[in-house]
Amino acid sequence: MQDGDPHRVLARNAACHQCRRRKLKCDAMRPTCGNCRKPRQRGPIKYEPPEPCTWDEIRDPSARTLRKRENKRRKMHELEAPQDGFQQPWQDQQQPQSQQQQQQNLSQAGPSQPHGSQGQIPTLSQSYEEQDHDNLYQEPYNQTPVITEPINGLGMTGTGQPFQPGPSVIYPSTFASNQFNSPVHPNGSAGEASGSRLPSRAPETKPTFSGGLIWPDWPQNLPSPAVVDHVVNVFFDRVPTVPKMFNRAHLFSSLQLPPWHPNFPNTMVLHGILAITAPFLSPETVASREYFPVGTKASETLHPEHDLNMESSMRSIPFISVMGGQIVDQSNALTRFQMWHRRRCLQGVGDAVNSGDILAGVQSLTLAVQMDFANGWFTDVFMESACAVRMALPQYLHLSSLKERDSLLHNPVLVAPAQSALEQAEQDRTWWLTYYVERMSTCGTAWPTAVADNEISVEMPVIQHIYDTSSHDGLVGVQSFKSPDFYSEHPPQHMDSLNLLIKAMRLYGETSTFIRRYTQDTHTYARYLSDPELRRLMMDINTFRMSFPPQLRRPMQPTRDGGEAIDADLFTAISLTHACVLNLGQALITHLTWNDEAAKMILSAVRAILSLLFDLQATSYDFNSFIWGQATRCLLRFINSARLSNNHVASNVFEAEVQEFHRAHVLYAQRHPLAVRHLKLVETFKEQVAKLADDQVRLVPTHDLIFDAEYGIKAARRKSISSLTSPVVAEALATPTPSQTGSLHSAGSQTSPAATSAQQVPQSNQKLGTAAAGQHRSASQPVTGSARVKMSPNPRVNPNGTPNGLSNTLPETARDFQADPSTRNVGPEAMAKLEASPFELIVNPEDAAPERSWVLEHLKDPEVAAACIMHGQASDKVDKEFIDACGPGVKCISTFSVGFVDAIVPRPWSSFVGLGRLIPDHIDVPLANKKGIKIGHTPGVLSDAVADITIALLLMAMRRMGEGIEIVKEGRWPQIPWAPFVMCGPSIGHPNLTIGFLGFGRISQVTLDRLVAFTNKDQPPKILYTSSKARPNQAEIDADFSKQWDGKVASVSRVEADELAEKSDIVIVLCALNESTKDLVNKDFLKKMKKTAVLVNSARGPIVNSDDLADALDQGEIFAAGLDVITGEPNISPDHRLVKHPKCVVIPHMGSADYDTRNAMADLCVRNAIAGAEGKPLPAEVKV
Repeated sequence: MQDGDPHRVLARNAACHQCRRRKLKCDAMRPTCGNCRKPRQRGPIKYEPPEPCTWDEIRDPSARTLRKRENKRRKMHELEAPQDGFQQPWQDQQQPQSQQQQQQNLSQAGPSQPHGSQGQIPTLSQSYEEQDHDNLYQEPYNQTPVITEPINGLGMTGTGQPFQPGPSVIYPSTFASNQFNSPVHPNGSAGEASGSRLPSRAPETKPTFSGGLIWPDWPQNLPSPAVVDHVVNVFFDRVPTVPKMFNRAHLFSSLQLPPWHPNFPNTMVLHGILAITAPFLSPETVASREYFPVGTKASETLHPEHDLNMESSMRSIPFISVMGGQIVDQSNALTRFQMWHRRRCLQGVGDAVNSGDILAGVQSLTLAVQMDFANGWFTDVFMESACAVRMALPQYLHLSSLKERDSLLHNPVLVAPAQSALEQAEQDRTWWLTYYVERMSTCGTAWPTAVADNEISVEMPVIQHIYDTSSHDGLVGVQSFKSPDFYSEHPPQHMDSLNLLIKAMRLYGETSTFIRRYTQDTHTYARYLSDPELRRLMMDINTFRMSFPPQLRRPMQPTRDGGEAIDADLFTAISLTHACVLNLGQALITHLTWNDEAAKMILSAVRAILSLLFDLQATSYDFNSFIWGQATRCLLRFINSARLSNNHVASNVFEAEVQEFHRAHVLYAQRHPLAVRHLKLVETFKEQVAKLADDQVRLVPTHDLIFDAEYGIKAARRKSISSLTSPVVAEALATPTPSQTGSLHSAGSQTSPAATSAQQVPQSNQKLGTAAAGQHRSASQPVTGSARVKMSPNPRVNPNGTPNGLSNTLPETARDFQADPSTRNVGPEAMAKLEASPFELIVNPEDAAPERSWVLEHLKDPEVAAACIMHGQASDKVDKEFIDACGPGVKCISTFSVGFVDAIVPRPWSSFVGLGRLIPDHIDVPLANKKGIKIGHTPGVLSDAVADITIALLLMAMRRMGEGIEIVKEGRWPQIPWAPFVMCGPSIGHPNLTIGFLGFGRISQVTLDRLVAFTNKDQPPKILYTSSKARPNQAEIDADFSKQWDGKVASVSRVEADELAEKSDIVIVLCALNESTKDLVNKDFLKKMKKTAVLVNSARGPIVNSDDLADALDQGEIFAAGLDVITGEPNISPDHRLVKHPKCVVIPHMGSADYDTRNAMADLCVRNAIAGAEGKPLPAEVKV
């Protein structure tokens, strides 16, 4: 190399990477140089200098490179564009906006809370977040979901403000869905009922979602984060029950995390939320591209459907059907959306089994079960719910977290222990919601449950407010299935609708298990009623119903704006308590027993459910249609029974009630196909009832053949139900002794063909003679005298099924029932007088009102000389038909009652056999006397008994005893703080009281004799009374009354009713009922009374206007009231205004209900009959 030559770099150092590759084996990406193009040589000749490397020379880019650079540049602009939008919000924060500008910005953001139609009852929110839910509940169901501001992937709104999870949605529209096999209907018109109260669909405004930032690893099968946030909001605000499994604030905060974060929500749970919320979204909105998965191709115009088929990842749970076992209509956007996310949810469950994320798998299955249940896919629901429970059991979610587990006793769990109190609370709630949906899946079916209740020991969930707001304190409950006071007590931390719903669901499950077990074995009507488990269940039902906290006894719960909204869980819990009664007693409704007490109790439960249904007026009917179906089936049984009994009036009433339930099903079907399934089941049952004989559709026969091994006697006997909670009936149903059987099947018995055909057993009008005293007299044996005394309504069969009558065929039983207030027994003393008389007896063998035809038939017998009748029974109404039917030998009709009226007063006649009401206005005395028939009654024997009950009612009303008893029974005593005047009322010993009597006859005077013992001795009361009219010597009469109680009362004087109302501190009603006294105590009378006055009525119900009295009590016009009688009795429901009023004590007409009084009435009734038959003067004859 010469000194002047330029410095030359070795070719291998100056070459490009492709040139150097030959020695260095480098694989760098560089432009190729000219030297590289020479094939495997460094130069043509070794001595020639190598060509310099040209790798760093600038060359024009290719077209492909230009396209790549342009795409990158455009994407960069798209990513940087939202950052420019942040500039203005940050500048606006430096300058406060005026109120007008803020309102303008809100209005530009979109209609956040438009008002719904008037009269619409909302659904109570299931979140206790501090947010404006009240306006949200008034949104119509015909609006699309709207987010007021676009949300980007960073959780920021378009104005730069952090997005707060809350009610930023408007309730979506309903859509018709009455197809049997599809979760949603292809269009929004079919299936709407003509009587629907749902508003028609209005034009919808589609929500707008910004194309904000999306995490690079955002799940491709989910919609954008903004849509997910929106749907989760709708999930918490609209979907009932299952959202309580999650903590709302915690879930939304987790959604703001990147998907790769370990605390990001499990995607299968998000898919489950999207699927279950689909029915609450508008089909038009879901059809928009914003709801498509983010991985959807740009060319797609419909929601993807290509992956609606099962994939291999689901093989771990092979029995779960992605299609729900149905063929769904994929042309509907909402169906495609729901089925897409349902499939992804169930796929995730399969993956969770393999990956070990069992807790999220349980939550996802719970969501899927609730969705499939609403779609009416019963088989899938049953399998999925069982799978959810089985997945939860190895995690020990069903066991208490407060007890340390012994590794020697328990295998290791499949899920890690909770790291925080909130996480533990979420696990507990996951179990309880899984338990709920699993029990819900078996309701209305004969399928058993997946886990027994005695295996569960986890604590009940704390109330929603604590769960939503607390992070560590008080998140573990104190009550569980093991608690002895599970149904009777509700601790404060468990006093909410979810806990009541779980308890009600457990109780319903117990009744279903009992029925399922019982029907698998041979059974009889008697054995069913005597089953101890049945008694325990009825006791638990009554205990649970009585234990409801006062503020949770109505499904309508208060809202923040002072209105009311329906709590869906509370509505279901209350309905389930009534459904438990239907579950136990549905099969007891037959044409022979539909008027018995058990059937009446079932009918009351049906109508209680119907009353709750009326609370859903103008709503979407999104609650428990299976309970409505069960109530409808009971009503269909009542319809069939009424038709077989030729009672078309009752049948028409039942049919009208069935139509109300049918209408509710139709409205429910507009959103959920489940109601369509229930309607089909009801229609099938209706067809079966119409085709089958009554005996073929009963659970147990009304009549059974009883065999008693001790006596070796078989006897067919009808069983009468008093109550499912009656005492044990095993002893009462024992076969009668041989001597008793002889009297029951005497040769001389006469059988009514009508009774025999209706009841399938001989109904004898037994000629007992002296056999009533235990000596059987043959029909051919001569009797003394030619006449017979007829005792018409002799007690029939007691509530436990044992024959019980005026005859002493069962003396031990008779003595037992004398102490039983649920039977009517005149006692052995009165019967002995009949047996000693020279007359043969025709005795009705049943303890109930006989058939009217039976009474009239025997009255025509020319040998009948007298008839003893009861009272308050349509068959014993002594009207023209009754008197015309009397044969020529009838001389006397002796009634078991007190008074009479000159003409028949139309009123509902009582058939109640419980307490023997005295209803004297049932005899047309002048017409009877015109035919030469004497009327006997039983006056003067019940004055003391009525006076006693009047004083008792007065003391109870004045001292608020009825209210106090309810406080103790309801468990509210600990919540009432002591104070000087808590639970105080007026004193009966107050000085200078004024006591007024409406009517001052014999009973009033006996009442005053007792009353003065309680009054002030130093300053005695003043007595005022009314009478039909003032007498000429009224002053002398009053002076005599004053002397009668001299020193005990200040004075006794007659006044008019208005003056009595104005001056009296106590008003006692003991006057007769006639045209002048009907509604005597009305609105005007009550307004004149003192605000501290107390009213007591022991006379007749129609004397006091019930509605006016209820209004007076509500408005505080009087202090309290005590009623032994009430208008419309005995058909008084528990919801009667006076029955429910805390200041009113109502008892069921017990004025004469003590043994001495009833025995005296029976004795006088019998003596009247015997004297009349012998042609002698009656000891107590009604004379007009």
